[in-house]
Amino acid sequence: PSPATGSYSLCYKYNFRSSGGLYEASDFIAFDASRVVAFSVDGFSPPSTAIGCSTTISIQGAAFATLQAEGVTFQCEFGFPQGAPKIAATVVDDMTITCTAPSRNPGVPHVPLTLNVIDSYDPPRFDSVAVPLTTEFQYYDGDAAASYADVSPGGGLYNTRPMMSITGAFTSGLGSPRCRVADYTGTTGSVGDGGTFLTCDKPRFPDSMRSATGSYSIEVALNGQCFFSSGLNYVVYNAMVESVSLLGAPAETPVAMTVYGEGFPYPGLSGAFCRFRAIGTENADRLDQTRSATTTSTTELEVDTPAGQVPGQWEIRCMLNGVDAVPSLFDAPSFGEYDLSLVQLFSVQPTAGPVSSAITLTIQGSNFADYGVTCREAAGQVEATAELLDSDNMLCHLPAAATS
Repeated sequence: PSPATGSYSLCYKYNFRSSGGLYEASDFIAFDASRVVAFSVDGFSPPSTAIGCSTTISIQGAAFATLQAEGVTFQCEFGFPQGAPKIAATVVDDMTITCTAPSRNPGVPHVPLTLNVIDSYDPPRFDSVAVPLTTEFQYYDGDAAASYADVSPGGGLYNTRPMMSITGAFTSGLGSPRCRVADYTGTTGSVGDGGTFLTCDKPRFPDSMRSATGSYSIEVALNGQCFFSSGLNYVVYNAMVESVSLLGAPAETPVAMTVYGEGFPYPGLSGAFCRFRAIGTENADRLDQTRSATTTSTTELEVDTPAGQVPGQWEIRCMLNGVDAVPSLFDAPSFGEYDLSLVQLFSVQPTAGPVSSAITLTIQGSNFADYGVTCREAAGQVEATAELLDSDNMLCHLPAAATS
């Protein structure tokens, strides 16, 4: 039977007659100079390299370091038609060997890969063992193996690592793809079914790069090591939300709201939106709402209030790339929605005053609340500061006007 991988010594035992005249078996005695190492070769990755690119291959198996301790070395042999180059391999640990694939074009897309196990003793204790790997090694044209159309999201916070989805046409089966943005490389990726899209993680920039905002080119390695330009860019930003322009709005009708902050990507990225989350016990049955957002500058973006139909409080978080929420300096901004039909105006005193003088109006009504209250005359040409006295009374301080 096949033994488990590892090092074995040749052992023997013998029978002897005891003092009582009975035959007994001795304990096993090891011949330490006669040793056998059982090893396995299970596979390798990546299965390919781009022509002209130096790729490190990892061969997986067992008992490699054990063999090395017994004076054994390894070679990777690539079956080029014009002559098979043999590359010295490095033992990483008992389960991994690495070697570097020749970068030159073999003239064929697939070549056999063999692991040679060689005794370093002179004279050798055993003949070299050639272990053919079951999968052939592939060479590909890095420029022809992929074409690129678009990337989503098109940007993100410097210290996050969202998954990027890149559309185009991609050759599959070359290994585990990785993406590089600036000098930072992601850790994972895959080619989707049909080869029409590729996903990979955008690498996280360290905190020392928090000010390195801007647009960076995206490079893609279909085998995880050989990087080529995609012709696409990724916008890196370091943003923060600080406040919003409204403390309240009608629950029945959406109202334009400005979100203030810093470091917003401008022009804005596609797919930007804000999420409104119901907060407070009175909002237990209300669902989150999302509204598309438009970045108008590096410090402002516009979004409509949710008009959730039921009065209550909302917390606001904005995803400028459609994926990652922008952090807030302290708590996320919030605002309330109210039932406008319950707000009534009964009287205004005085009803007239001199054009040349400022005047304070007393307005009486019901269900007043302070959501950043202001006063504005019907034509919208005069806006006045307001002061809420209680739920039934407020003051409007009108400035002097040039006309009536």
